[in-house]
Amino acid sequence: MKKRNKIIISISILTIVLLVSVGLTYAAFTYNRTGETSELVLGDIYMHYKEKDKSINIDDMMPFEEYTLNTSEEKVELCVNYIQSKYGNNWNGMQYFGVEPKSNTSKDNIGKFMGALANTYDRYCAGETMEVEIDDTTAQPMSLDLNDNIATPIDMPVPTKEVNLLNDCENGVLTEADINYFVENGILTDNVKSLNYFEFDITGKNTNTKGTILYNIQLLEGDEPTIEENEERILERIADNFIRFRLVKVIDDEETILVNNKSYETINNTTIYSNIISKNTNEEISHTYRLYVWIDESVVIGNTVDANYTTDEWSNLFASIKVNVNGKYQGVENLTEKIKNKVGTEGLVAVNTEGNLYDGTGTIREYRYSGIGNYCTYTDGENDYNLSVEGDTCPTSACLMYGAVAIGSSDAFVLVASCTERGGTELPLKVEGSTPTDSGLRNYIEFNNGEMWRIIGVFGDNVKIVKDTPLENDIYTGETYTSGETTYTLKFTIAGTKYGYFYYNYPDDEYEGNENDWTKSGAMHYLNDETGNSYYVNNLSDSAKSMIETTTYSLGNVTVNSETYMLDGTASELYNQERGTEVCDSSVTKFTNESNCNIWNGNQQTWDGNVALIYPSDYAYASNTSNWTKNVGEAPLNGISLNNWLFNTDAMFNWFLSPSSLYPFFGSSWADVGAMSYYFGNIDYFALRPSLNLKSDVMVISGDGSYNNPYKLLEN
Repeated sequence: MKKRNKIIISISILTIVLLVSVGLTYAAFTYNRTGETSELVLGDIYMHYKEKDKSINIDDMMPFEEYTLNTSEEKVELCVNYIQSKYGNNWNGMQYFGVEPKSNTSKDNIGKFMGALANTYDRYCAGETMEVEIDDTTAQPMSLDLNDNIATPIDMPVPTKEVNLLNDCENGVLTEADINYFVENGILTDNVKSLNYFEFDITGKNTNTKGTILYNIQLLEGDEPTIEENEERILERIADNFIRFRLVKVIDDEETILVNNKSYETINNTTIYSNIISKNTNEEISHTYRLYVWIDESVVIGNTVDANYTTDEWSNLFASIKVNVNGKYQGVENLTEKIKNKVGTEGLVAVNTEGNLYDGTGTIREYRYSGIGNYCTYTDGENDYNLSVEGDTCPTSACLMYGAVAIGSSDAFVLVASCTERGGTELPLKVEGSTPTDSGLRNYIEFNNGEMWRIIGVFGDNVKIVKDTPLENDIYTGETYTSGETTYTLKFTIAGTKYGYFYYNYPDDEYEGNENDWTKSGAMHYLNDETGNSYYVNNLSDSAKSMIETTTYSLGNVTVNSETYMLDGTASELYNQERGTEVCDSSVTKFTNESNCNIWNGNQQTWDGNVALIYPSDYAYASNTSNWTKNVGEAPLNGISLNNWLFNTDAMFNWFLSPSSLYPFFGSSWADVGAMSYYFGNIDYFALRPSLNLKSDVMVISGDGSYNNPYKLLEN
């Protein structure tokens, strides 16, 4: 995003320019209804879409800022007091010093006063953009040399991040409750509320006991506006991605925001929101919605080099948008049973009690998805390399390193160096501009308001899922967490990276226990605790949280080869190590291959919780079944990662759940090249991919498990 001080200046200048030619501007927004008839009628199961009288017709619309900030002394002080009381003295990389402006500090010079104080809430509440330096620079990520088996520190720049109150309204750092408080108390002005809106109702009744009605609110391109015959103008639509939308639900004229400040690369046929009319809805229900629209404030109009549109172009722009609602009755199925019935197809295989591929005899232990998934093909001119990717677009190039292929635009290359500087070879796509090949593996599932997750398999009566990509930086706001007498450093923020990098367990000196003890770790607290707005579970919807099964996770050590420093074992051997029960004697300070214990003295054998990480065995079993008997310590050279849907190269390292057997302060992880090894839980910082089990009664309403049609769950 462009810096706000630049945007404000640009808009001010452009407004002056456009005043000269305001009669030539067009930029009209119109709404056209698509029909008032029911989209679904089936006996007494029905859904009606009915429009109200309001419609929008906005002429000469300029780029629009969603919120503006009141920087008066009174409002700055009110903002500071609110943040300090809610988040404490250290939040979002800033500090609260408790220094207040003098009573005679005027509005005009308040900026000078704020500028005299470093890293304070005052400057933040005055609207300043600050470059905040992360305090903890002692920890270093480790780079593993697979040739010499040496882990060396990576030379890192001092990490910083930008903080700005208005930006934080958009990126999720400030919660909806924060924004509401600021608006209600005059700290922020919600400019969108001053706009006209398009209002419509969805009414329905569903007496069925097993199915639900799913309805989608869609955006469509409307009709082109008409112009007078004597006007020689060629009208063009403004780029879709410059148009912003807010959808709200209205109850007693009180608005609840459902979708806010959202833009789309393509508006046509885009679903902006979906909801359901639940089974056993015997009395008619009615939901009222309002849709607001505006032009993104970052759009620059004028005769400048960096302008998105010239003044002449702007005079010929228009936006016409239709709102359509469609619905259909959905028969629901139990997700666990639906997945089990896929065994032998779509990448789902059965595993026997020995941990091998089920051959039709004996007992099935679990069901797992195994194989490469959707993939892109890269070539060195002689050999082809298939790499499983997320998304529906192939990255243009990849990097061949140590026998594995990594995407060359990942955080790994931001953290370290380019492909060639890392000793790799750049590989182009075999077919330029290609989209991923559909391998037929169907394990995509929507969870938590449309996030893409993947199904690992079915264990007992529960479906185990994992987030398709690691947690990104913008989901996280705090740097530390305090539990009892212990304060944990949770995250090492790295400027310019997409993903968040977390310590497994980096406690202060008050901590008692091993640094690879998941039950006490900072990563566990971050993923599961509900004590602060910055923690992961608070970013899950209420419906998503209601679907999670509290699970007993095994916390046995996984063996590390003392010579290669890689994890040691096949998929089934790792599985058994993770579930081992032999507690180490207190005299054991280093685990060796000759020892039989695999629970560090002081660590728990199991943990009952909700959100965890994947096991090393999950990673091994996700590879082609032909790789299950290979030792994971030879990855990536033996192809375990290259043919593995779980392997994600976007983040440089990813934590596993299991402790390492080598020392009581080592966890386990995999690298962007696919290597599976041990790392310091209290020094190294890697990405987190949350994993959890769904309750056995979770129902699926649609989807076939493919990337473009993932399973959709019936929300509570």
